[in-house]
Amino acid sequence: MSTLICPRYLVCRLICCFLAVLMATTPSLVLHAQQTDAAAAKASFVLPNPCVVILVRPRQLLTSPALAMLPIEVLQAASIKETGLDPLDAEELIISVEPPVMGPPSYAVLARFVKPAKIRTDTQATEHTVAGELDGRPYLKSENPLLPSFYNPDEKTVLATPELT
Repeated sequence: MSTLICPRYLVCRLICCFLAVLMATTPSLVLHAQQTDAAAAKASFVLPNPCVVILVRPRQLLTSPALAMLPIEVLQAASIKETGLDPLDAEELIISVEPPVMGPPSYAVLARFVKPAKIRTDTQATEHTVAGELDGRPYLKSENPLLPSFYNPDEKTVLATPELT
């Protein structure tokens, strides 16, 4: 028995490993390439210099069997009462935060829904806002620099971010 490994054997093993990894990852790379347009659309509402970006799929999470024993109905009822938005209809939630420069941190919360969504104007969550207009669309403008303004870029999307952001 020799303790030396043949260089030719080692090179063949490395090539085989490389080809195996390549074959395993190619389908996911193709899928990633097909999703770049969707990713660019999602990134359009992410802050330019974020230190944190969180993507959550509330509908998928809240309807999963792992959370079947939790009182999701209570969360759903509270959300509908306070905001007019059903968390079970929220397909995607994107949260981005920029570090503070000379003041509070900037943040943006974008929620995409499967149904048309509009935040209620008669609740405690929106009492700091006044009606305004942005890009020809109505929105709720915050009068407090730390609390969010609410804007609907389209009928199924709600954006919450401070007015300065």
